[in-house]
Parts: sequence; C-alpha cells; structure tokens
Amino acid sequence: LQLGGYDRSSTLEDMHMFPMAGFAYGVNVTSIKFGSLELLDFDVAHDAYVGEFDSGTTCILLPNSTVNSTFKKSPFEKLLDAQNKGEAHPLIYTIGGREFNIAYEECVEPADKAMILGDPWFRKWIIMHDLEDLKNKKMGLALRNPDYKLGVETDHVTLDGGAAAGPVVAKGEEQQLAQFKPVSKVRAVRKERPLKTALTATMYGGEHVDKVALHSQSRVTYNVKLSVGTHPQPLEVIFDTGSFMLAVFAEAPPPGSKPIMAAEAGAASGHS
Repeated sequence: LQLGGYDRSSTLEDMHMFPMAGFAYGVNVTSIKFGSLELLDFDVAHDAYVGEFDSGTTCILLPNSTVNSTFKKSPFEKLLDAQNKGEAHPLIYTIGGREFNIAYEECVEPADKAMILGDPWFRKWIIMHDLEDLKNKKMGLALRNPDYKLGVETDHVTLDGGAAAGPVVAKGEEQQLAQFKPVSKVRAVRKERPLKTALTATMYGGEHVDKVALHSQSRVTYNVKLSVGTHPQPLEVIFDTGSFMLAVFAEAPPPGSKPIMAAEAGAASGHS
C-alpha cells in the first residue's frame, strides 16, 4: 500500500488517469468483450456503466440483470451462455478508450446490479486513488512490474513530523511494538517533510510516498498493521476500498460520553 502517490518502479508504464465515477472508487466502463461477444449490450439511452474498484472482493462481479433496462440482456447471463458453449477468452474491458485484459482463468461471479473490479485487477495493475483535488477526483491504472519487490515492513515516519523522537511506549509494550512499525500519519494538508524523517522513502512529484506492508489472507483479504491511540495500540485491519469507514474494536466509552453521529445519538436516547 503506497500513500501519497506511487513508486514508478512498481509499474511497467506511466499511470493512465480516468475521471472517478459513481459514489465510490469507480470508472465508466464502455465495453466488455468476451471474444467477439459484447457483454455490455446497452439500451439506446446508455453508453457506459460504473465499475467499482474493491480490494475486498475476491472475484470480478458482473450484473446478472438488465439493471432497470440499462442493458438489453444481463451481462453475466451472456457470458455464462458463451462459456457453456465451450468458449474460453479473456475479458477485455474498455475504460476511457483504453483496453484492459483480464485472463479467462480469473474468478467471475454474478451480482444483482453491481459491477465490481475486484482482486484480479489489484494483482495485475497498480491502482491509484487520486483525491488531491476533490472537485476532480481520478482513478489511475498502470500495469504492475512483475520484478517489483514488495516491502515486508512499513515505512516509519515520526508522527510529529520529526520534531520529537516519537510517542513514549511503556516497557511492557516495547516487544509487541518492535514487531511492526506503525503506519505513517496521513496529514489532512500535505507538507513537505525532510527526507531524513523517512527510513525508506520514494519521491513522487516532489513528495514522499509512504509504503505500508500488506499481507494477503488466503487471497481473500489484504491486511494492514497499524497503531491507534496514545500510547499506540497495535491492530491488524482489513484494507478494503469498498468500505466507507475505518472500524476497529474498542472498549465501551466512559459514562456520560456524547455520541458523535446523530444516528447514534438517536439510538442512545431510544428514538429511531
């Protein structure tokens, strides 16, 4: 996981950027070909459908319905009919006029309405989520360099930007924390940090790319180690671009604490 940009040595080509579409991390897909068969048989009123990048989905998902007459026939049903006839081809997606090839052997499953670009995409391409300009959000795709060596440790940047030696850790926690280094703090407003504050940093556009070690759990999830709180409490969380929140287990709040979310406030007072 690379924060603040991407390491150019991890790709075989420059990053291809596309406007972000939909309500999540999506792009407009205008075509999916299976051999000569077009799976996205759009109704006359439509010419694209949003495919969402989701690192938490093991397979590729295709709509198994016409999605309120967006398609003349279910894309997954068209694929299944062709496969039942013995055809075997890669899936060729067209995004922003560029073609992206997914091998026939990859897992494809039906969904009610969603088109999900799941784990097979994350294994073949470096996928960039560019939110620097929130009025012009973008997704990026670049073919992954197979010779790129994945890191086994998270980069360590002092949480205060180098002004101090870092948070004080109780002796009983030293051994536990020594086994992994906490994720670098992501600042709301980026500031250029001195190179000496990063042990292993890559330059991107004049800024540093912080690298966070990932490990796959049976190729089902991507797990990240991070620390939360003061003193830092080590946690392992699932990195999932299809989820909208950071959720961790915690003890119940002290009596009298005020809920932040209005919905929680209503539930706490007995209102629905």
